[in-house]
Amino acid sequence: KVKKYHHIPLVYLMVLNPRSIFSHEKNVVGVSMAVSPEKQLSAMRRVLPDARRIGVVYDPEKSGEFVRRAVVSAKALRMEIRAQEVASPREVPQTLHALKGAVDAIWMIPDTTVISPETAEAMMLFSLGNGIPVCAFSAKYLGMGALMSVEAGPFDMGRQAGEMAARILAGAKTVDVQAAGAEHAVLTVNETVLRKLRLKMSDEVRATARIVR
Repeated sequence: KVKKYHHIPLVYLMVLNPRSIFSHEKNVVGVSMAVSPEKQLSAMRRVLPDARRIGVVYDPEKSGEFVRRAVVSAKALRMEIRAQEVASPREVPQTLHALKGAVDAIWMIPDTTVISPETAEAMMLFSLGNGIPVCAFSAKYLGMGALMSVEAGPFDMGRQAGEMAARILAGAKTVDVQAAGAEHAVLTVNETVLRKLRLKMSDEVRATARIVR
């Protein structure tokens, strides 16, 4: 609906994978809902220092760029992304089975092809059945069985978008304002799942993360 408005600046907020929607529009800028892969992987390293092989199920049409960035970021942290492509939610359970024994953690990214109530449940069953933690992009999945989540802070996203809007209102051209990912990441750890998987949490993580049970 908004793509038809070419004569006014548009600042988006709370959008997943904005580049798959807005690609060449010169009047559009904003803040992606997704926390950068660098920040998410760094948080995983803090919570799961022994996890080296990270499994990701994704649709290359939706999350190809994000996964490519993740592969580069993981190498810098001495981690490895083991990515599996799918084209529909029906392929997710079988793809998870193929990752059994090949990964130390599953990374649930905000891919609208991959994530549905059914596939999220399949990931949690895979996690508990194989002792492999799930790292999610939203704290709502902790109640389903994910170990941890790294999500954008809504207040900070609003501040970022407000700063962009203020620059444009002050005279800056929209094309000269840089689109951004969420700067502030909120780490939440499910202590009940931590115990079930027989994992330990460092004092540093306990002091800085939000803990739920």
